[in-house]
Amino acid sequence: LALEPGNVFTLLNLADAANLAGRPEEAAPVYREVVRQASLDATDWQVLSARAQAQAHLKDGPGAVETVQKMLRIGPEGAQTAYDTSLIYTLLGQRTAALYNARQALRQGIAPRLFTLPWFDPLRSDPAFAAELRSRPGS
Repeated sequence: LALEPGNVFTLLNLADAANLAGRPEEAAPVYREVVRQASLDATDWQVLSARAQAQAHLKDGPGAVETVQKMLRIGPEGAQTAYDTSLIYTLLGQRTAALYNARQALRQGIAPRLFTLPWFDPLRSDPAFAAELRSRPGS
């Protein structure tokens, strides 16, 4: 942050680290800063992904869905886009959309170990998805 103040990716990683360390009260204002810095008018799909992830963590479902839909319109099809979309929908509790995108991400080359984040617990509890994770190299 000292080198690039306001970098949305650094801010998102900082918020995620605090959240994963069990400090959601520390993460929330940083997620809000990601949303502030990453405008919905952004033309970079990765910036929109960061915004949608932050919105999902902040429980702003309508905002996150609006952002992820714009991200999908302008972003490339591929493994990372599917993975990010899966994460956002998992955080929002939209299991069917999350599972669909998680399977797409796996089939397109995302390593199964990336689904070990606790945010993906709801997906890993699905027996078919858990079996798919185990069957892939790098699990």
